[in-house]
Amino acid sequence: MQLKEDTVNMSNVLPESTMTTVQNLLDDDDFSDEPAMSPYQNDDNTSDEYYNCLDLFIKGEPKQCLEAMLSCGLLNESQIFQNMDSVELFINACSRVSDLATLGISLQNKIIQLFIYSEILEFVRRNSPAASALALITKLHGNLIRAIRLMRGSRDERYQIIADEKDALIHDIGFHVKKRTNESRRQYNVEMLMLAELYLFDVQIQLEGKKKSPKLYEDLCDKVLQLKSVFDETVLDEKPLSQIILAKLEQKKDSVEKKKSSSRKSLRESTKVLQAIPTPSDEVRDQIKMDNLALSKGAFSSITSHIPQKWLKALTTQKWIYKNMKQLSLVLVVAVILLVKRYRMITKWFGEIPSTLSQLKPAIVEILRLLSSL
Repeated sequence: MQLKEDTVNMSNVLPESTMTTVQNLLDDDDFSDEPAMSPYQNDDNTSDEYYNCLDLFIKGEPKQCLEAMLSCGLLNESQIFQNMDSVELFINACSRVSDLATLGISLQNKIIQLFIYSEILEFVRRNSPAASALALITKLHGNLIRAIRLMRGSRDERYQIIADEKDALIHDIGFHVKKRTNESRRQYNVEMLMLAELYLFDVQIQLEGKKKSPKLYEDLCDKVLQLKSVFDETVLDEKPLSQIILAKLEQKKDSVEKKKSSSRKSLRESTKVLQAIPTPSDEVRDQIKMDNLALSKGAFSSITSHIPQKWLKALTTQKWIYKNMKQLSLVLVVAVILLVKRYRMITKWFGEIPSTLSQLKPAIVEILRLLSSL
């Protein structure tokens, strides 16, 4: 009884504001036994769908992975940008598909939408882990360029998208070149090389149609100030990155020279073979001529054996025609010209018949009238 009275008295002593504050603390999530859910874990069904798609990717089925992501809604912009893992899975799966044109039309359109028209590049720049940022950025740019090849927009729109991609590549190359001073891993060097090659070969040479030239690399070095020094100092397989790129830019010229040298070599070998063949003597050459003449006569006799003798005689007796073919052709041309002129006269005469008849009509009528009166 005494305890109950003390409790009542305490409630009367504590101010109302203090009681409210204690209640708020008890209701706070930090005091809850269950941890608060992160924004990336607010839907158990989505999480299960993501892991199902990830399982397909791990099994080596990137196409099925992308189709599953499309069907379950993970590729919707409102959904995919809620989770960096989904974005990374999408980029990696697209990179594993050798030809994006083999995918379904709906999936192709979604890929074009996400890589070209969404904020996926900015999202990856902000949220990708530092350890894998360059690798993911490189894959993203590679997929973006492949998406440009898929798009069916106008020429002006395509030109603008390519220009935007060039600016984005310059930005990312410059950013990671500055960061290169703190990195020494081989994989980082490979990815830096791939990023530069995307700009040079995939965008400038393939999309813009420029010819291979070392000047393309020089222009890139002018736009990214530290690129030349870093690529000269960074070694991959005992070669500087700059030397690797320049060798690829000059590869076409080297291959042409190799083809020319090989053709010249084969020509020289053929000449040597011909020179090695012994020259026949005069007697042998005369005998060959006689044999060929006999063969030609025999062949002519076999061909003309079934032709009537009258025809052969006519052909042989009228051979002057063939000897004077030039004069004959000239005579034929003159005859054709005369015929054309005569034809024009005849057609002109026929054209004048109606007018002549109209002039003779009164006289003919008068003659007929006289004949009828007799």
